[in-house]
Amino acid sequence: FYVILIIVKKKKNDSHSHNSRHNRRERSPIFLQFLDCCFQVMMQFPWAFDFTQDLLLEFSLHCNSGRFGDFFCNAMRERDEQELWLKTPSLFKYLSALWKLG
Repeated sequence: FYVILIIVKKKKNDSHSHNSRHNRRERSPIFLQFLDCCFQVMMQFPWAFDFTQDLLLEFSLHCNSGRFGDFFCNAMRERDEQELWLKTPSLFKYLSALWKLG
């Protein structure tokens, strides 16, 4: 669970709000590269992780899907200003519900 929080904070803090003058459609692959690094380490040391590659796949599928508000905007401040936590579903609540079922 703690690794999930670290992944979320990594994504949310990868903001480049100082580059707001750039095209809003531009996206950096940094988060996907971070997930790939996690996967590579996981393949080398599978016993060191409390989750499987399925979690990383879910993150990679949904970080740009637009389905969950956890990955909207460039910074946590922007998400809070727009109150996205009220308007959009959370990937982490969705994943938590899946884990409880499975």
